[in-house]
Amino acid sequence: GPNSGNLVAAALPRPARGGGGGGLRYGRGLYFSKQSNKSDSYAEKSQRGELRMMFLCKVAQGRSLVTDRPEITDEDIDKLAVGRGKGGQYHSIVGNGSEAGGPLNHHEVVVYANKAAVPSYLIVYQQPDENAPDPAPAASGGWGGGYGGQQIP
Repeated sequence: GPNSGNLVAAALPRPARGGGGGGLRYGRGLYFSKQSNKSDSYAEKSQRGELRMMFLCKVAQGRSLVTDRPEITDEDIDKLAVGRGKGGQYHSIVGNGSEAGGPLNHHEVVVYANKAAVPSYLIVYQQPDENAPDPAPAASGGWGGGYGGQQIP
């Protein structure tokens, strides 16, 4: 059956300008990663201050092309991806991360149909202030580590 799972939305790219990839590694599409820090690197601050947002999504990958290539041109994506008008056979492209010997810092999954991704949760968060002292460990055995988090028993 088709691949699916919960992935954190790494980026919901704006449409490419000028017909090119617009700086998108694997062409126009919806980009996802299982690594929240990868997603965070694409998140922008909200208009209300320091808050950031990302979605946890259910993504149907379908038939995936897994690649170690650091990028694929939009022209080649048109030939590879189903629904791009050139008879492609893949529903998604998976760029291998360094954990699998690939060139990316973390895996990326790109789907080319909006209906392949369903947002399940909106995650609103704030990054810690790099200059703030580490918080004291919580009485319940939590951890400081500079993330402002608390362990949940």
